[in-house]
Amino acid sequence: MSKQSFEELVEDYARTRVPEDKTVNGFRVALIQIGVAITLPAFLTGSEIGQSLGLSRAALAFVVGGLLLAVVGGLTGSVGAKTRLSTPIIIQFCFGTAGAKVVNSVMAISLFGWFGINVFLFGEAVQSTVLELGWTDWGTSAYMLLGSFLMISTTIFGFKALDKLSLVATPALFVFLIFTILSSVSDASVSDLLATSGNDMSLGLGISAVVGAFMVGATVMPDFCRYVHSPRHAVGASVLSFGVGFPAVLLASAIPTLATGEGDFMRIVLTLSMGILATGFLVFATWTTNSSNLYSNALVLVTIFRRAAEWKLVLGAGTMGTILALTGIMDHFVPFLLTLGIALPPIGGIFVADFFLVQRQSYNLEDLPERPPVSMSAILAWLAGFAVGYGTANRWFTLTAIPAFDSLATSFLLYLALQRARRRAPRLDNRGGSAT
Repeated sequence: MSKQSFEELVEDYARTRVPEDKTVNGFRVALIQIGVAITLPAFLTGSEIGQSLGLSRAALAFVVGGLLLAVVGGLTGSVGAKTRLSTPIIIQFCFGTAGAKVVNSVMAISLFGWFGINVFLFGEAVQSTVLELGWTDWGTSAYMLLGSFLMISTTIFGFKALDKLSLVATPALFVFLIFTILSSVSDASVSDLLATSGNDMSLGLGISAVVGAFMVGATVMPDFCRYVHSPRHAVGASVLSFGVGFPAVLLASAIPTLATGEGDFMRIVLTLSMGILATGFLVFATWTTNSSNLYSNALVLVTIFRRAAEWKLVLGAGTMGTILALTGIMDHFVPFLLTLGIALPPIGGIFVADFFLVQRQSYNLEDLPERPPVSMSAILAWLAGFAVGYGTANRWFTLTAIPAFDSLATSFLLYLALQRARRRAPRLDNRGGSAT
């Protein structure tokens, strides 16, 4: 293969607009996002909420939480569809090229960290499954390397590879989930399942857990929706993935848990004598999810390391994340990464407000160098949103009972207020220029 052919294969338009002839329909993006949602942490969330609320109230929490995510994802995804730009590039318009480096660095650390964590969890989960089945164990490190190789080798080729992977993996994963549900409830009646009661969780807290589990995914929807035909397709992709697919995945983990009393989804699968299928399911579920993490991370790194090719950044970030996972260091970063996660939803609130209400849907790459390098309006709104989200997440005070939504709404409203104040006093931002 010539160098030119390889460059064409890995071209992902990370620094430019996606050409019209490369776009796809929203259903293809929905398949990618649903594949991302089918992952072990989501099963844990669904099982815990199901046990805590009971099936009927848990289903309500899944639906309401999914609809809230669909609204956010529809708005952020529409920005991507309209501009055909990635999230990190869009961020430069509202934060400034210099201010965006800080924001994008936080996103990069968060996405990079979760890639390493998922590699680590993948290795442990595969080993646990192998031991449970009595197969020959190759050791956790071998499974980490295998999983990492699959994720990196796919992500190097960008959106087109994720698209093809999801076309195969997502339907297969959904069929497996349906089969698991039917197998696990064979001895339980629907009325018995619906009659299950929870314990100490409120409905609001359940909805908060659903929204918090995937708010980062809704925030970075432009990374994928820049490839859809139109904003209408972006909204459709968001509704299908967050409003339908994600609640279905959570319900698919809650029902077997309530039917069997077992909170570990993979253990449920193994008790149903689906050893080989369980292993394949685990591989595909982690493969689709972590490839998405690495993909968004590479798009962020492209804005930081401006001269490096995207595929090289994928390879470098994936390799480094794998090395840290192999050393066990990533396991100690979970609290730090959870804190960083609170800082990401406000970013979506800011660029949605800026694009639709401040800039009137006008982002031109050619104008970017002429804009102020730092927008204090965006920085202050971001910090305020993070502070509010951190406070409500730690229960220092309560607003909507959904910390991720609290932080996003705070940044959205404050950014608009600061923009209005700036127009009345143009010197609010640095260098005497106007904030974006």
